[in-house]
Amino acid sequence: MAVPELPTVPDHHRGVTAKLEKIADSLATLPLDELARSMISTIDEARRILKSPEVARSLKSLDVALAESRDLVRHADELVTNVNAQVGPLGSDARATLKSVSGRARPGASAGGGRPVGSSPRSTPTRIPCSRPCKRLRTRPA
Repeated sequence: MAVPELPTVPDHHRGVTAKLEKIADSLATLPLDELARSMISTIDEARRILKSPEVARSLKSLDVALAESRDLVRHADELVTNVNAQVGPLGSDARATLKSVSGRARPGASAGGGRPVGSSPRSTPTRIPCSRPCKRLRTRPA
């Protein structure tokens, strides 16, 4: 009589089991107690800092500073709105004034009625003697 053959299937369970054993060995080498104590200590310190009066005062100061900055921004916004409302009419007035002045000015005429700026109607150019040889004119009141 012949012995029946059973087909064999690769055993994936062995590979998974080997990997899990490797992970368990790695975890076993970790200082879990030390890590847990360190985490608890860190959490306790964070709790102590967050409950400190300095943090409470800082948060209140921050709240006040934020409220004041909101008021400042609101006030600045009002100022900008007011300035914008005034700039338009002022620009129109400036253009009208410039147009008016440009229409009255004669080419080559000065703003002082033909006299150099800064001179008065009484002063006349005369030669003033000086010790240096020069031909500059100086103004002397008449």
